[in-house]
Amino acid sequence: MNALIVSDNQSSSTDARCVQKPQSGALIQSNCDCPPVVVHHQAPQVVILQPVPLVIERALNHRGIVLGILLLAGPIGLPALWFSRCFSKPTKIITTVAYIFGTVILPIAAVIYYLEFSLLPLVNAFSQ
Repeated sequence: MNALIVSDNQSSSTDARCVQKPQSGALIQSNCDCPPVVVHHQAPQVVILQPVPLVIERALNHRGIVLGILLLAGPIGLPALWFSRCFSKPTKIITTVAYIFGTVILPIAAVIYYLEFSLLPLVNAFSQ
């Protein structure tokens, strides 16, 4: 196992004998005047996946609840749509594209339209 050796040596000219690979212990003694180096090994992290509670699974498999989450929670409801098994994949794709269009592209287009046809004539009138 490779380990990272960190030294607190402040001098710019580090002796090559001061950097050693760790042996069996965590404290490494060197043959030079450098302070001892401590190597810390970290245990690998284990992620334990827990099963989805039955109530949430039943809610995600009910069309009305998923559509209600989409309408009331906004973009947070899209993962509920994709985790649901009661919608087909083409329906999920079409709904996601329509939802992104309605919440991102349409408001940007509305702002551009408003700025072009409402505020631009007003700015031109005040500039004359």
